[in-house]
Amino acid sequence: MLTHTSRVATPTTNLGERIKNDIGPAVTIFAAVPDMEPFEPMKSLEQGPNAQLVAALRPAGELPKGAYLWQCQVATPSEYARDEGGVLTKRLWEVSERVVRRKFE
Repeated sequence: MLTHTSRVATPTTNLGERIKNDIGPAVTIFAAVPDMEPFEPMKSLEQGPNAQLVAALRPAGELPKGAYLWQCQVATPSEYARDEGGVLTKRLWEVSERVVRRKFE
């Protein structure tokens, strides 16, 4: 089960600034992808985990195996999320290794 992780407004944590500074290089990969959907509006703390709760609380077998949930509904991920050729996956892996300054096998 894959759920779309929503952006949650957390005004007291400065998380947005930390993300911009710490993983900015990884985010630029996705910013360079043509036709990429913009981020959805932020959700409240109460709304944020809804898709994960839908996935966790549905009876076994009710959702298709490997389903992707967006806005609490089964949906088809974008072609970039599927990354069938593995191009974005490889680039993200390389940027992640640079960000953490560690090579993974």
